[in-house]
Amino acid sequence: MKAPENRCFSPVNQSGEDIHSKQTDAAFVTKLTSISALLLTLTSTLLLGGCGGVTSFAFPGVYRLNIPQGNIITQDMVDQLRPGLTKRQVNFIMGTPLVKDTFDQDRWDYLYSFQPGGGERVQERLTLYFENNELTHFTGDFKQSPENDQFGTANSDGESSGQQGNDISAVNP
Repeated sequence: MKAPENRCFSPVNQSGEDIHSKQTDAAFVTKLTSISALLLTLTSTLLLGGCGGVTSFAFPGVYRLNIPQGNIITQDMVDQLRPGLTKRQVNFIMGTPLVKDTFDQDRWDYLYSFQPGGGERVQERLTLYFENNELTHFTGDFKQSPENDQFGTANSDGESSGQQGNDISAVNP
């Protein structure tokens, strides 16, 4: 014979089912769902947070474009510059300047920026100065080659002596 169950602390509904066990099962499922959601959130946060320290993170197979901007400046172009060239002649050699100062028509700025796909950006600058519509000197990241030096800035060793740029005042006093 089966021993009678002790139901003194468990409420029973009209059909004889234990109400307390149903409530316990529902609470357990709710608690389990909230714990699994918390674990999922914590895991994804840790995984994505670890990616923040990686600066070169990229999806595999994604092509990154090279980004050139501005005027391409070559050493050959700089070597063709001569004192006394007109603005029109300089425009033919160098192209249209990226920046023409509206307040100083005698200053032309050529800028070139290049960023290889996902790499460091490199920038080059060249500023040309005119007087009476003729080129006088230039400053920037370029110097004329010693064999083509028309601005009188190279000394006998072939090194550039001008700190601020190429000024023709040393050639034509």
